[in-house]
Amino acid sequence: MHKKVLVVDSDYFFVEFLSQLLTKRGYEVLKAYNGKEGIARLEDDTVDILFSDLVLPKVDGPQFFKFIRNKYNGNPFPLVALSGIMIEQLGSLNEIGADYFIAKGPIDQLTIKLNEFITEIETRPFSPPEDKKVLATGSVFPRRDAMELLNALQFHQAVIECAAAGIIIVDSDTRIINANRTALEIIGKRTVMAGVIIFRRNVVPGDDVHRKLRH
Repeated sequence: MHKKVLVVDSDYFFVEFLSQLLTKRGYEVLKAYNGKEGIARLEDDTVDILFSDLVLPKVDGPQFFKFIRNKYNGNPFPLVALSGIMIEQLGSLNEIGADYFIAKGPIDQLTIKLNEFITEIETRPFSPPEDKKVLATGSVFPRRDAMELLNALQFHQAVIECAAAGIIIVDSDTRIINANRTALEIIGKRTVMAGVIIFRRNVVPGDDVHRKLRH
């Protein structure tokens, strides 16, 4: 029976590259192109390993990893963060929520690095490494444009979190994308996992929750 792997990345061509590599190694590959799709995949399937980018539409990488740990109560299978902004995250690896960290690089070199990594994973029982480090394809350094992107994302999240009003961001299917602390207090939750359904009906003016979120 083939082992299953989930690949989550907004870059279609990178998903295809990694899927082909894993298929050649005998894996059945599930694909998702944003964090919400990744969550939906895990509602219907279980996997043996997961690769995810950090910058994702709708539900980002750290939120996605947090959802998985909550869903499976800890360390269910290897969680691999595979991203082009990994080097810029060296100071905050513990906050990402993954077990392993791989920096994207030239495809030929990355292919070698990934095959070595997967072979190592396959040949020993899974145990999350105590030391957090980034596997890279060569000498890589933080880039200004990547740092600016990270700063913009962090600022956006900080604005939402610090808002006095309750903010809940939902997708068209009423699944949560984000919620700040004030909103969680209003609806009586300590945490709400990204990707879960929050409203099974429309919230309309005059509704109690609607009034609370506005005031």
